Formats: sequence, C-alpha cells, structure tokens
Amino acid sequence: MQRGIPRLRWFQNAVTDPQGIYTAPKQPKSRLLSPPAPDPTMRPTIALIGGTSPRTQRTWHLPHALLQSHITAPLPLDATLTLPLTLPTSAIQNFVDYIYSSIYTVNKSARDYHSLRTHIRACNVGTLLGATVYHDIALRMVYTQLTLETSLDGSGIGLPSNIGAEDIRIICSETSPGSVVRIMMFDSVAAQCSQYCALNFRAYIRMQGENADTVWTELYTTYPDFAARINKSATVENGMRERLLRGVDAYLLKTSLGEGLGYVEDELDLKMEAKKLLGKKRRLKLKRRRVERGIEGEDA
Repeated sequence: MQRGIPRLRWFQNAVTDPQGIYTAPKQPKSRLLSPPAPDPTMRPTIALIGGTSPRTQRTWHLPHALLQSHITAPLPLDATLTLPLTLPTSAIQNFVDYIYSSIYTVNKSARDYHSLRTHIRACNVGTLLGATVYHDIALRMVYTQLTLETSLDGSGIGLPSNIGAEDIRIICSETSPGSVVRIMMFDSVAAQCSQYCALNFRAYIRMQGENADTVWTELYTTYPDFAARINKSATVENGMRERLLRGVDAYLLKTSLGEGLGYVEDELDLKMEAKKLLGKKRRLKLKRRRVERGIEGEDA
C-alpha cells in the first residue's frame, strides 16, 4: 500500500525548507528577438506635407494603399504631395483622421476651428487631393451651415445674417472661380441679401455708416465673379430670392456630371419683366435718397 504525503507536510516543508522538493522548478527565460525592419518596397508610403508656414509645417507619412483607396486619381509609389500654404495643419489632420476611420469629423478644439470655414477648407482638401467622397461630405456640411438662417424679413434691406465678409474673402482667396463650394457661397449671399442691396450694393454698404464692413466693398470690386453674381440677382424680388440657393444635391449632381453651374435665374423663371424692373429701380433709388436725407416715409 502506497503511503501518501503526511498531513501538513507541505506546510512543514514550506516553513523549514522553502526550497525543498515541493518548490516548482524555474523555467528558462525565453530570448525575445526584435522583429526585422520592414522592407520599404513591401509597404510604400506617401508623404503629405502641409501647413501655413515653414514653422508650422508638418509631414504625414501615409500608407499608399490607404490613401489611394480614398483618392480617385492614381498615385505613384513613394510620392510626395505638398498642399498650399492656405490650408492649416488642422484641416489636413481632419482628412488624415477620416482616411483611417472613414468617419467625417472635425476637431472643434483646434485654435482655428470655425463652424463654417473649417468645412470649407475640408472641401478644398478634398478638391486638391481628389478625394471625392470627402469633398461631398464636407460640402453637405457647408450647406447645412448656410441654411441655418436663410429667411428674409421682407424689409428690402439687409445683408446675409450668417455669412460674414471674412468667409467670402477666404472663399475667394483659397478657391478658384467655378469651384462648387465657391458658387454655393455666392448663391447663398445672393439668396440672403435683399433686392435693394443687390441693386445698389456699394451704395448700400456706404449707407451703413460706422457699422459698415468695408470688406464687402473690397470683395465686390476685387473679384468679378462675386460682383457678377450679386448683379445677376438684382432681377429677383425678395419673395423669390431664397430660391437662388439650390438644393445641395443639385450642386453635387452638376459636379459629378462634369457640368458647369450657371445662374439659377437662367434655369428657373425668376426674372421680372423689363418695365416692372425699371420702375422698381426708380422706386429703390428714391428710397435710397430719402434714407440718405433722413426722410421717413413710404415709396410713392
């Protein structure tokens, strides 16, 4: 008959002989080897360089396959893409975050964050890199911001309530004429300003006195396509001006088909008769003179 281990023997040995026969043997340490360095030819990268100045410039090294999956045009292996100095690093980082997550988000904690301009710059990044899906999502966000306050009070006087002159200045300086986001912004200005303002844009700005934003006048005189858009909308009465801003799908459809965006006045029946327009201009000029002279009263 086999004799088992006496009771409390383990406890006795643990006290009198900690290194006794019941101690588990030590296992030899395995030697960890460093993984071999990756072969650059196995995973080519694209260098994306951007920033508003040499001091703030950054370089992102992105996997070629990952970046190519979000860009329509073919990219050469180990290429270097340099974006214009007008784009801050936060706009490029938003795009980098997007290609890794496929979720459109913007960093609202960035120092240069703006509820409208950040999405405008996202459109610019998408256009410059050929990231069509990213551009279209950003364009929808721009449209959402533009349509937050697009109502006219019918007074015949007023500039856009949720678009500042600085927003249009950025659009004019950072985009090229004919770009869809530029046309959308101009259409929104035309839709939100009154017919009186469109007919006498520079005069209306001067009438604002000390509260006038002179940047509007500079934009009107510096950028012909902006002035042409405002002048074209002068034929549309206040009650129909909201239709000057198309639906966002109309802008996206035009660009996807490679077609240019004309004036919505030419596509819809928004024009007034010539005689009626002439009479309207005369009454508005009379109203402007009365405002300048401080005379109150209704138009004759």
